[in-house]
Amino acid sequence: MLRELADLSKTLGLNPIGYEYCTITWDIVLSDGAAIAEKLQTSTNGKTKDGRSLLVPQISRNGADPVLLDDASEYVFGLGDRGEKRHPMYISLLEKCYQNTGNFYLEEILDYLKSGKLPDGLTSDNSRDRVIISIDGQQVSLQPDLKEWWKNYYLDHQQCERGTCLLTGKETSLCLKMPAKVKGVEGANSSGAAISSFDKPFSQSYGWSGSQNAPIGLESAIEFHQALDTLLRSDHNHTTVGDRTFVYWGDVEGEGIDSGFWSSKREDSLNIKALFNTPSSCNPPRENRSSNFYIASLMGNSGRVSVASFDSVLADDLRQNLKSFLESQIISDLDKGLSTPRSVYALRFCALHDSEKFTGRFDSALIDRALFGKKLPDYFAFRVLDRIYQDEITAPRLQALALYLGNTMPIQLKDKPDSKQIAYILGKIAFLMHKAQKDAQGSDSTNVLRSLRTLATTPNLVFSRLYYGCEAHHLPQLQGFIAKRLYEAFNEFGEEFNPATDLPQTFGLTEQSCFFMGWAKTKAEIYTKKETASDLTDIAIVTQA
Repeated sequence: MLRELADLSKTLGLNPIGYEYCTITWDIVLSDGAAIAEKLQTSTNGKTKDGRSLLVPQISRNGADPVLLDDASEYVFGLGDRGEKRHPMYISLLEKCYQNTGNFYLEEILDYLKSGKLPDGLTSDNSRDRVIISIDGQQVSLQPDLKEWWKNYYLDHQQCERGTCLLTGKETSLCLKMPAKVKGVEGANSSGAAISSFDKPFSQSYGWSGSQNAPIGLESAIEFHQALDTLLRSDHNHTTVGDRTFVYWGDVEGEGIDSGFWSSKREDSLNIKALFNTPSSCNPPRENRSSNFYIASLMGNSGRVSVASFDSVLADDLRQNLKSFLESQIISDLDKGLSTPRSVYALRFCALHDSEKFTGRFDSALIDRALFGKKLPDYFAFRVLDRIYQDEITAPRLQALALYLGNTMPIQLKDKPDSKQIAYILGKIAFLMHKAQKDAQGSDSTNVLRSLRTLATTPNLVFSRLYYGCEAHHLPQLQGFIAKRLYEAFNEFGEEFNPATDLPQTFGLTEQSCFFMGWAKTKAEIYTKKETASDLTDIAIVTQA
């Protein structure tokens, strides 16, 4: 994965060496020997929060070393209980930079800081807040001469030794410590976590210590950290589902996937051509030039980021898999709820309760289905079915089962039906019996729903009783359109099949899913027209024809 990220960095316009994007809380505006602290905020979806992501000198502290200009208030102004020790270190760094660059903005900043003045709006409570310093509307740390000086200073202060890089195979300066931390991974510290770490005793078995276990060149380490940071800041290149953060990119310009594909708030059908975006644009590229897509699953804890999985897929296959993921969820065009593909986030809760914490295998299963076209595992269908039996039949749960079935959806044949077709037809009959009792008694609580688990898993135990009860007590109270539909459904079994004696003793997960496909399609057909019973009779006649 690290090699692929390093390769990606060469096609992206990445940050200058020694710089990274961080959340900045205050902009210190300096003018004519006075300063004002302006609070930075970000608005997202109508909500405002403190802080703004800005490009600033990168923090990779060795002890309490400061960074150039844009540091925490305890360094810049000496605020807080640690400020007395850290402020002189910060001033010393700025003086060293000024001696080498002669930057006139730095001279103005040093004069102000040495005056002991504090900008209006800052207090000791803000000692850990990170700030930028602006003069004449410009962020001073982004001045070209200061960027070049900080780059050299940053590289000179990395802990390195000569050796062969594991990623490139070339002799170069190797990192003894990673030059940056990975930020934005679920479960990891907000300040970042290491993606390569060997600080436990077991990693010293062969006399190696630290990064000697996996020697990586400084240049390569900077490249893959910046590439990963770019992907984790792009809505089109990462998503967090449960306790995992998934990162994905194309091998050209880091093409990604429209964020709406994953979001619970967007369930509209997506145009496959519009699914792909570059990190720097929310619009599709003019042409999808990537030949390969890479997908990594990251998990974080307090100090580390682990790579749970890493896979690649041909870009053309990915597009086909995404298309299949969406189209497999369409059960019936007659019902909007059954014809609108659901997002990954929405589908996961068809199998899970909101309070469940350990969801990794379900999340990974859905991601694998969407991106790699892998079949959803049986445990996913089992949980969806269990929620249907315990709770209720909903459109998203039916679509989750349709996704599980994929291309094994039952197809009606003229000869003797197989177990999947039997289950599908039985699902149609079950809904019609439920509809008959509901209309006859005016209640949603029916014998079919009360016996739903048994009917869908061991049909031969209850079907005859449920059907004869419906025929004796509910159908006579209604007009004939339900009876017509039942007659048509029974005819689909064929002449050689007797549902009273030939129903299977048990249905597996696939058959149970087919049962609910029959239920869903019949319900969509029944409720398409609601005006009169004659309309429904017309539908039955058309279906029969």
